[in-house]
Amino acid sequence: MYTFSIFILKREIQFTYIKLGDYYCIDNVGVLHDSLKIQFSHLGENFEYYFGLLYSLYSMPNIVLPFFGGILIMKYGIRTMYMVFGVLILIGQFIFSIGCQYYSMNIMLLGRIIFGLGGECINICQNAMIVKWFFKSELALPLGLALSVSRLGSVLNDVASPKMINHVLIINFPNLFSYKLLCLSSNINCFVKNLLFVNLIEI
Repeated sequence: MYTFSIFILKREIQFTYIKLGDYYCIDNVGVLHDSLKIQFSHLGENFEYYFGLLYSLYSMPNIVLPFFGGILIMKYGIRTMYMVFGVLILIGQFIFSIGCQYYSMNIMLLGRIIFGLGGECINICQNAMIVKWFFKSELALPLGLALSVSRLGSVLNDVASPKMINHVLIINFPNLFSYKLLCLSSNINCFVKNLLFVNLIEI
């Protein structure tokens, strides 16, 4: 049983990787405030209002979305909805990056809305996986690991994004980095692991 639990823990580490990209993208906006203010200087005093919307349009729907997300997970299964929410995160961050690239706040807001459709609901999938894979006496470690990986994404964003702007001199580079390296790679990892383990453990 000990060997089996270690094996499951390895899978948990692999699946928590998607949260690294998720939390990097969530907090990416706040770190880039000053750079975005320069980029969208044409908005004038309205910039702060739109900047607040980048967080509000992500957060407000998630007052109720996790409830419906839980229903969808019960109906279609953890594996399927984990992929759906992961793809929504991927598409949302991509659209956000495009909006930043082309100086379109409306496109950026649309990206944050789509990103929000999966950003919190995927936590439900992850917690459901942990409860299903581990015994009650083992839950503390994987739950703590999932939270640690999420916070690692936030710290990585706080440390790396400002340095990217200073050295690369492209305001949108941190957004593209979070999309290409973290968001995209974490979704690819999720797809691969789903395919490799589809017959090994039912989720």
